[in-house]
Amino acid sequence: MYTTSFKIIDPNASSEAVKIAIYDSLTRRGWTVDEQNNLQTVAHLHKRTTKAKVVIDYSSTHVDINTTGTRTYSAPGMSPSEPMVETEKTFNPRGWIKNIVNDTKRLLPNAINQVKDQETSQESLTAQLSELKQLFEQGLISEEIYLEKQRNILQ
Repeated sequence: MYTTSFKIIDPNASSEAVKIAIYDSLTRRGWTVDEQNNLQTVAHLHKRTTKAKVVIDYSSTHVDINTTGTRTYSAPGMSPSEPMVETEKTFNPRGWIKNIVNDTKRLLPNAINQVKDQETSQESLTAQLSELKQLFEQGLISEEIYLEKQRNILQ
C-alpha cells in the first residue's frame, strides 16, 4: 500500500469543497468513483495492464490517500506450444497519485466558490419560501396561488 498526505491551506475550505475537488480530479483523470460519503472517497482505475484503487480520507484541513495497485506482465510459455503466462505484481502508481494531489489543490478554489454559491442559493430559496408563506398566512394570497408559487420557486 502506498500512502500520501497533504494539508489544505485555504482557510475558506470546507470538507464539502474538498470532496468536490477530489471527485473532479478523479473523474477528469479517468478514475471511477465507487463510493463517496462525507469524509471518504473510494475509486478505482483500470488502464491497460495496471489496476489501482484509492481510499481517500479528507477533512477541511487534511487529505490522506491510500493506494493499492497491481500490474500484469505477460511472458511467452516455455515452448512455442505453451500459452502466454501472465504474472500479477504489486504496483504503486505514484505518478497517478501525484496527479490527483496536484489536481485537487488546483481545483479546490473553484469547489469553494461552488459550495458558497450553493449556500447562497439555498439561503435565497429559504427566504423566498418564508416570504411566500407569510403572504399566505396573512390572507394576502389564496392557497391555490400559494401552492403554484411554491412549486415555481422549488423548480
